[in-house]
Amino acid sequence: MTKYSPSRLAKVMRRIAQVIGWSVTGFLFLASLINLNYGKLVVGDVLVLVSFGITLAGCIVSRWQEWLAGILFILTAVTLVTSVFVYRYYPWYKGVGVVLVVAGVLFLLSWWLSEKARSSV
Repeated sequence: MTKYSPSRLAKVMRRIAQVIGWSVTGFLFLASLINLNYGKLVVGDVLVLVSFGITLAGCIVSRWQEWLAGILFILTAVTLVTSVFVYRYYPWYKGVGVVLVVAGVLFLLSWWLSEKARSSV
């Protein structure tokens, strides 16, 4: 069995989280376009626009600061899932929220492993 170094494992986790993040960002972008096409915005539609902006910022920041991207993704997931229970709009937010939590945790673990690898050298 091959043993991976913490730095290599951190790179793989970061790449997986980036792919997940960009995919969710693209999905939220398309959902935002559809919502804006209808013209009448409700609270759920505004939350889609805001969550798109936050995930886009998280994806851009993820290149340099994994911990910040992880926090932004988890914050967006909490916002989306909370909005389902408060406003009762779009139950598919829960699925997007779970995927964002996975990406956020992967970013935080990647950051932790890379810091651990740097301190041990």
